[in-house]
Amino acid sequence: MTFQVTINSSSKLAYSDLYVAAASSAAKSNAGAWPEPEHLVKLDVKFRDYCYELTTKATNVEKFTAIISTFQQLAALRKNWDSYGALPLSHKSWASALRTLFVACDAGAECPYIGLTNTGGVHLEWSRSGRSLEIEIEGDARQFGYLIDGNEVREIEQITRDDILTFVRT
Repeated sequence: MTFQVTINSSSKLAYSDLYVAAASSAAKSNAGAWPEPEHLVKLDVKFRDYCYELTTKATNVEKFTAIISTFQQLAALRKNWDSYGALPLSHKSWASALRTLFVACDAGAECPYIGLTNTGGVHLEWSRSGRSLEIEIEGDARQFGYLIDGNEVREIEQITRDDILTFVRT
């Protein structure tokens, strides 16, 4: 299967149940948080019958190519993929993980480790300089996580945008 992203014209990036249609987007700049509009890309990401539209910096297209490729592999896993009754990827956890990844990548984070949990959820993990942020997104989209700094472990019951941004920026 080939994966292509075409900026400035629509193209479907077909996988079995997962594809991205990428097109250029002229979005409004807000408070200097985004570059000029010509540097924004609109991504329409579809998983089964669910579609999610996001606008991101053009510089993140390569990151999201890798992220979508990983999700394509996870979406191929069917029920009992671990031979212990694990559930397939849920659309709610996928959509929540995608939103979380957009926040992190737009803040400058690298692509994290992305894995599937046995409940149909998504596990995200960033590690750097002896610190790590682990986020579990359950099949019903509930999020919780752990911030690990050396020997100190802080459990976070509900991950917020600020938790992610603080980790990425420090």
